[in-house]
Amino acid sequence: MMMNNDYIIPAFHFRVLFRALKNATGADTSFESVSGIQGALHHETADAGNRNEKNSTVVFQPVVLRRPVVLPHHSGLLQWIINCLNKPVYDPLPEVLVEVLNEEHQPVITISLKEVSVRSWSLGELHAQKSGLLMEEILLDYKAIEIN
Repeated sequence: MMMNNDYIIPAFHFRVLFRALKNATGADTSFESVSGIQGALHHETADAGNRNEKNSTVVFQPVVLRRPVVLPHHSGLLQWIINCLNKPVYDPLPEVLVEVLNEEHQPVITISLKEVSVRSWSLGELHAQKSGLLMEEILLDYKAIEIN
């Protein structure tokens, strides 16, 4: 468990904010789950004449957002995703904030993902024998991360 000055930070009370997203609605902040926020250094050794040089690059895993499907005209996020998938050139969002909230609904941790673009979108299973919510899964790539 992550603690902040004797305060246990919950993992169940959060919201996601998409900066510069046109036509954003309240549905675009709520998700069942957010996962995959991860960065790692990738080391490569290059042969530079008689000496080996190590080069490091940062690799970020895509963030995975899951939520019940929202009607396209009720979600600026879904409109942006479909537009990105259907056009070869598009502008990434400058920032996506994942805020972990306290009991007063104020952020205790803010994770800022920079230069965010769509990797994939998928629709959950339709099944005639089961009752449940139709889910969607959104994978987003990002080029940098900050945590406050």
